[in-house]
Amino acid sequence: YYQFDFTVKYEITETDTRQQDDLDGLPDLKTLSIDVDFIEPGTGPDGDIEHHTEITFQE
Repeated sequence: YYQFDFTVKYEITETDTRQQDDLDGLPDLKTLSIDVDFIEPGTGPDGDIEHHTEITFQE
């Protein structure tokens, strides 16, 4: 049985990262488009889109 304790001198949060700056610069998500390629059990996906749907978000 072992127990380890860890401490940090600094904690990096989302506001400290470049990723958060990039996310903040994106426009609001308005529409989600989904394409579905059904997978055949023996051959796998064929690359043909069998189903498409779009979801529009309201503000």
